[in-house]
Amino acid sequence: MKIKKIELVNIKRYDSITIELSDGVNFISGKNGAGKTTIIESIGFALFDYKISKQNFDQYFIRKGEKKGQVRIEFLDKNGEEYIVDRKISTSGASNSWTIKKFDGTDEIAIVSKDDEVRAWLKDHLEFYPDDNISDIYTNIVSVPQGEFTVAFLESEKARKFIFDPIFNLESYRRAYENVQLERGITSDIRKIENEINVKVGETKKLDEITTECENIKKLCKSEKEIFLVKKKDFEVVKHEYETLDKQKQVYQKLENDMRITEVQIEKLVGYIKQKSADIDSSKKAMMVLKENEEKYNEYLKVELEKKACEDIYKEFLTLKETMIQTDERIEAGNSKIKEREKFIAEERQELLTKKQELVKQNNVKEALRGVLSTKTEELAKSEQELNLMKNNVEYISENIIKMRHLKKDILKLIRNFETPKRELKRLEDIKTAAKLIETDESANESIHINVNIINSKANELIVGKIAETKESDEQLKNITAQIEILKENILLKMNTEEDSENIDEDEIYGKYKSKYEALSKKHADESIQYERQKEELIQMERQLTKDKEEYLIKQTKIKESEDEKNKWVIALDKLKCDKQQKTSNTEKYKDIEMKVAGNDKKITDLKPMYELYIVNKVEASKYDKQVGDYKLFEVDKNEKDMMMKKLILETEELSKSFDKDKYEIAKVKHEIAKQECIKGEEQLKVLDQQYNKYTKEIEYLKQVRQTIKESQIEIKKLEKINEVIKKIRNIIKGAPEHIAQVLIKKISTKASQIYTQIAVDSSKLEWEKNYEIALYDILNGAEIRKEFKQLSGGEQITAALSIRIALLELMTKLGIGILDEPTINMDTSRRERLAEVIESVGTNFRQLIIVSHDDTFQSVTENVIMLN
Repeated sequence: MKIKKIELVNIKRYDSITIELSDGVNFISGKNGAGKTTIIESIGFALFDYKISKQNFDQYFIRKGEKKGQVRIEFLDKNGEEYIVDRKISTSGASNSWTIKKFDGTDEIAIVSKDDEVRAWLKDHLEFYPDDNISDIYTNIVSVPQGEFTVAFLESEKARKFIFDPIFNLESYRRAYENVQLERGITSDIRKIENEINVKVGETKKLDEITTECENIKKLCKSEKEIFLVKKKDFEVVKHEYETLDKQKQVYQKLENDMRITEVQIEKLVGYIKQKSADIDSSKKAMMVLKENEEKYNEYLKVELEKKACEDIYKEFLTLKETMIQTDERIEAGNSKIKEREKFIAEERQELLTKKQELVKQNNVKEALRGVLSTKTEELAKSEQELNLMKNNVEYISENIIKMRHLKKDILKLIRNFETPKRELKRLEDIKTAAKLIETDESANESIHINVNIINSKANELIVGKIAETKESDEQLKNITAQIEILKENILLKMNTEEDSENIDEDEIYGKYKSKYEALSKKHADESIQYERQKEELIQMERQLTKDKEEYLIKQTKIKESEDEKNKWVIALDKLKCDKQQKTSNTEKYKDIEMKVAGNDKKITDLKPMYELYIVNKVEASKYDKQVGDYKLFEVDKNEKDMMMKKLILETEELSKSFDKDKYEIAKVKHEIAKQECIKGEEQLKVLDQQYNKYTKEIEYLKQVRQTIKESQIEIKKLEKINEVIKKIRNIIKGAPEHIAQVLIKKISTKASQIYTQIAVDSSKLEWEKNYEIALYDILNGAEIRKEFKQLSGGEQITAALSIRIALLELMTKLGIGILDEPTINMDTSRRERLAEVIESVGTNFRQLIIVSHDDTFQSVTENVIMLN
């Protein structure tokens, strides 16, 4: 494999970084804390599922202050195919993901994205064994963590086996040994098969008995079949005879049935003919009644027509009469409505006049209040202006008083500070006086005079400095005092007072001015509240006035509508009066209509019995022609049925000569007996067939059981042979781990010894022993001396451990990639240089080597140098 590019986002100290690697030796260099180890941990995390800290790994690995981190690595697999491994991590764990992707030219397509599937994919594509723990192989072979090259070799023998046995895949042989423990299972299988054979042998003992029984049933079945065929042949003869007689019987029964039906039909026709004769007589009588009452019937119809004409005129008369009554009622209602409207209009006009007077009065009050508010607005504006000015003055005076207090504190501080230089000046003057006395003292030696001169000189310098300091303090006092005076004058100016600034108490004057401001403020607030109240009162008054005006207009509209309505009623009433007068003149033509209606009613009453008799007989007389036609048809139909009856009687007499009922009954009984015997024989044959089939199946099954017994006996022999082979294989596998470990350790030891000799350049021989112990052998005075790993110096330990690690990396993986993190710990300069040479020579056996170190020894042997700042 080969790593092409590494991209980190929010991983440890990196917010974002991209590193490109090449074939051959890649050297990642930088000072301590530059993040070299982070690159190696990121490779392990993304490609080998390596986590340096299993607990709180996210807090360790994600950049401080961030919630998510990402590692992306572009790499080539064992076949040279390019892929991307993309692993994301978050503090919450919700956004964790691990994905293998492939770039198709436009997009990155996810191939696998579940953790178990990614591990399996990496094992397959990076040439690991299926049982390999890729994380352990990474930490123990591919990239031993910084400072841990020697740790494993300093552990106990048990701990070393725990670390290195998985590298040699010895556990798989032990598991294989356990898995091959099948002798007991095979022996159990043999016993199980033998038990099954014994059961099956017991089952097959009855095979011969069943075979004999089956043959007997077969013979019985054959004889019964022959008997059944004879019975079936006899049944066919009886059946033919019975069916011939049965057909004759069916014809005879049909003729008898037709005779009965024809006889019933003739009886019905005779009845119909008698009924029709009576109906014809009844129609003749009805025709005579019609002839007798025809004149009265026509008279009745004439009177009916006259009555109908009079009734129509009478209806018109009644309608006109009703209309006139309704007109009178409407005229009365109209007069009442007009009086109501006139009364309503008069009352509304009076209310409208009162409302108008109230509106005028309210409007006068509103205008007066508006004038008061206008004056109040001007007063409030003026008061507010004065109040704002006083507020600004209060704030200004307050700030200046605070400044004056600070300045007075500064004056007191300066005075206190001024006392110290004065005391020091006095002390320096005393020193000078003492020095003069010493100068005048002739008994003092030369060294004392020299010291006195020095003291005088220093004292003069200090006095000059203190005098300058005193002057500076005086100046500061004057400046602060001047500032206080200016502030006082400004305060008096703002207060507009004539008091002397020398004698004023600024706090007292400020208090009086502030009280005046607060009183004015309170007065302004009270007047504002009163103004707002009056303003609200004006608004309410305007609203009420607007509402009253609307009501006034509505009332005006109602009065106008009422007048319009009254006028409409007056017009309508005039029209109704005209209509009534016209209808009254039209009633003259209906003068005699009531008498005519009464006369027609009397005539109809007298003529109605004859009219109803005529109507009743008219229906019966109209049926005469149809009754005569039906009578003739029934007579024709009866004659036809009589002819048919004679023919049926002749056919029945002819058939009774050839058909014998007794012979038919005998043939029917014989047919039924023969039929039942055939059915019984057929059922018996079925039972025999079922028994035969049952025995046949059982015989077939038992034969198969015998065959399985033979197969099971062959299987037992095979299992016994397999058991022998397994015993031999287990004995071989049992000793395989130790043998393989010895071979591999010897091979690695030889390679590691060569590397050690190249680095150390001494006569010592390195041995990696079967318990994974490292030892150095040396010849001293002809005797071989063995030194254990713990007895070696720090330089010897790191050189020996590194030699074993490089040999493991070269011989125990097919990855073609190796990582060495700070491999020169505890090595002197010469060993570091020789290690670089060894890496240069060993590097040809790898597709890619990555050296991480702050030591620049490796720069001369690398194809790609990456400097981290």
